[in-house]
Amino acid sequence: MKYDRLERKYFQSGFPCSIRRLEAGISRGYFKLTPKELALYKSKHRTGALLGDFYYAVEAFVESVDIYKRLLDGEFGRLAKAEEASVRHRLAGTFFLAGRQREAEKLLDPFLCSNRLDSTPSAGAALKALANVKFLHYNENRIKPYENSLRCYLKAIKVAKDPEVRCSAMEMAGLRYAQLWKVDKAEEILLRLLKEYPEHPGKCSKERWHGRIAIYLNAVKPDKYPFPKEACEKYPKLKMNRIEFFVGKGEKFDREKFLKMIREEQREREKKRTAPVKTNEKGGGG
Repeated sequence: MKYDRLERKYFQSGFPCSIRRLEAGISRGYFKLTPKELALYKSKHRTGALLGDFYYAVEAFVESVDIYKRLLDGEFGRLAKAEEASVRHRLAGTFFLAGRQREAEKLLDPFLCSNRLDSTPSAGAALKALANVKFLHYNENRIKPYENSLRCYLKAIKVAKDPEVRCSAMEMAGLRYAQLWKVDKAEEILLRLLKEYPEHPGKCSKERWHGRIAIYLNAVKPDKYPFPKEACEKYPKLKMNRIEFFVGKGEKFDREKFLKMIREEQREREKKRTAPVKTNEKGGGG
């Protein structure tokens, strides 16, 4: 860090960086690959996965991509389905951090477009990662990134083995429904979320968790669900969730503009659907 100005700046600003990843990995005993995920790998595959994970942590992206691609190409022997799913997820994460989103998306698309990897432990987390990648394809006059992201979250809910991953996917699906102004769908999945997970499967306290869902419900149907004033007084950061629930941190939500954008997209689709089929017939001479 002494000789790397950018690394020092990130570290001092509290941003994710290789020093922080190394510190976190050393303190808990692993980097991105959890012990449960590492147990999926056998012999040489495990060594390769550990190397790729370490290179990712220190932002040696070229080396991380190289070792993961060699694993995926079968250089160290054919991967089992669970191993392949994990490698795809981790290699996509390296691509994503290196700014190579299209390559990340290509690696993760099989989790959405087929059911071959649905039974693997990595499927839920990979679909959540794919939702993030697809959401980056943002265009001010299009709602497709919201819809594609939602598709990923809905499938993650079905296939995720990890309760925390599944819970997070349900929460994010509620977010996307709200952003598409499908408030009934958003309400439905949020109520289901609270029913299935009355206590958050992660580190979030019960009071804060219920306050968060209450914020969301109030955001989609303010006349039906009261604003959780007490929870927000105890946890001030909860107030931000109401804004983030619609448009993401730092953006100002304009409902009319958003609805106009959706209507324009729907009109375009209807126009394409009803447009006459073009032919290559040439007019005859007189």
